[in-house]
Amino acid sequence: MKNNNKLNQWIILLVLCNLFFFTACSTDTKNSQEAAVIANTVIARITEKAQSASTPTDKSIATPNATSTPESQTVDDSLVLNMEYLIVEEEKISNCSTAIDTMTASFLEIVDNADLLFDQTHIDKVNSEIDDYVTYCTSMGQKDPPTAMKVVNDYLLLANQENKKAADYIRDGFNNLDGNSLDNATNHLSMGTSYIGLARDELNSIRESLPSE
Repeated sequence: MKNNNKLNQWIILLVLCNLFFFTACSTDTKNSQEAAVIANTVIARITEKAQSASTPTDKSIATPNATSTPESQTVDDSLVLNMEYLIVEEEKISNCSTAIDTMTASFLEIVDNADLLFDQTHIDKVNSEIDDYVTYCTSMGQKDPPTAMKVVNDYLLLANQENKKAADYIRDGFNNLDGNSLDNATNHLSMGTSYIGLARDELNSIRESLPSE
């Protein structure tokens, strides 16, 4: 009975954490769409510049043999890399939120029907959803991010570590009805969510600083 109560308490904490995470992430979906529009605008502008630069306006002007990359082109290339990173990582964050949401729904079913704790079909379903949580919530960030995104990337890598630990404790606590593991899962899940929140805040600040036209 004590373990069942501990599981119910943990599920409530998971739901609260997910509600916070999902609400914030739904805002990210809108931001991600806005970022895509900005990226397309930036890429179109850079393409136009490149085409203009490659078309001589005076045929009497000889084309130099040696070419160099204009400073403005370097800046534009960096901008595109930043935008690509922003869009990719916000999609990863959204996928992570969906995985948590799905896992939470299955735990809520247990709250309504404790017999599911001993239902092998439901047990297998939850373990599969924990696998998805690992897949989507421990693969955020990149090995070689753009310089401007390093702080964001560091937060996401820290979130990956916390989510991996949370997943291990969730699985152990759920399958063995271990109260201590469930407590540890809550702590690491909360830390993972906090790091994602910090990364999201940094992404929003960077997005606001990027030109939109």
